[in-house]
Amino acid sequence: MKPAFRTVRVPKVIMQVKRIDKRYAGYPYFKYFIDLPRKGEHNFFAIREWCWSTWGGSKNWKDWLHGHEFFDTDSQNANWCWIDDEYRHRILFAEQEDVVLFKLSFGIL
Repeated sequence: MKPAFRTVRVPKVIMQVKRIDKRYAGYPYFKYFIDLPRKGEHNFFAIREWCWSTWGGSKNWKDWLHGHEFFDTDSQNANWCWIDDEYRHRILFAEQEDVVLFKLSFGIL
């Protein structure tokens, strides 16, 4: 007798760090980004909280850019910020060292 349900295997989400160029939001202030799902093993909000505790507070990209252009840039966190809108969920990193720390902390190859 066959089971009444079928087990479906969902592929594990692989996070990839991508280099930012002129096509992406964050250029030229940030050099790398990672796309994240809202749910699942690598939750966007949990990773954003980890970044906050690691490098200190930051802002959403639009607020970060507005503050950088019109206010005191010393109050801006130069290591990271995020994009969280209806289309994408990204963490932006400024330097390769920030990406390496992120990858080591989350076990990403």
